Amino acid sequence: ILKDKSKPKFSKSRKSVLFDEMYDGKDIELEKKGYDASSVKKIRLAGEPLQYDYSVLKYVEENKMILITEDSENYGGCQENNLPCIKLGQNPSIEEIIKELESLKINCNIQKL
Repeated sequence: ILKDKSKPKFSKSRKSVLFDEMYDGKDIELEKKGYDASSVKKIRLAGEPLQYDYSVLKYVEENKMILITEDSENYGGCQENNLPCIKLGQNPSIEEIIKELESLKINCNIQKL
């Protein structure tokens, strides 16, 4: 199996959404609603070494993304480092995710495709 080693393309002027690994598949649902979204799993498959929380947070920072997670450690790391992050419970609906993203629009411009 060949892996695409190119980095995902994200706009530097607008925020893209990154779903933490517990929300695998939610990125596809959000993309169907017109948002630029990806997942930790998808980015790992593209060859990015995102094995630990620190790497995920660094990736979010470098690519000017919003992290959506259930993980308290990741959420705390975002808060501590002033990174945009949404903490949700298990299996949130796409409507709940969009509502939370819309509430962040005041502070950042979220990219819609």
